[in-house]
Amino acid sequence: MPSTVLRLSGDRFMSTSAEAILGQALGGQAVWVTDNRIQGAATFGIRLLNADQLVLRNNIVAGSGGGPGAGAGRYPAIYLPAVSGDFVQNVRGNVGSGNGLDALVLDGKVTGDLTWITPSNAATTHALGYLLDGGLTLQGGKLSVGPGDVVKSLGGPITINGGTVTATGSSTGGSPTSRSERQSERPGIAG
Repeated sequence: MPSTVLRLSGDRFMSTSAEAILGQALGGQAVWVTDNRIQGAATFGIRLLNADQLVLRNNIVAGSGGGPGAGAGRYPAIYLPAVSGDFVQNVRGNVGSGNGLDALVLDGKVTGDLTWITPSNAATTHALGYLLDGGLTLQGGKLSVGPGDVVKSLGGPITINGGTVTATGSSTGGSPTSRSERQSERPGIAG
């Protein structure tokens, strides 16, 4: 098992022809991707495969993934297939604007609490929302879904092991929404 931490911190990436940051076969490898600025990546701003010892904090991804006008060819700012991580301490503070999808798309396991953020494509820099590209297991934590939030799973269940779900409505009678989409409706999510 590797003992050295793979670190990428404080770097700038401009106008890449594919992903700006791509990590493959990361299982068992400590990976820190922090405080980077990505502008104009043609596909994903950051794509990290099988990351199970991940710190992903305070990255800015803008104008990447085809932009909001790219139609079906849009990519999310960050893609984390088969991730396992703590979304309170280690995966947080990632922001963006003007991406194909201003979202952090994931499947895998969250090892603590997760406060759901619904994605939006605002023109100004904002927190990246979450989309699920497969099953998600919440291990021993709390999934919090706020008023008006939409939880989208593009395939696969959300499994809560030893944790809870807290969903709050709004004062106008609204309530959180859960939605599952067919596999064929996976905009910009490529393997």
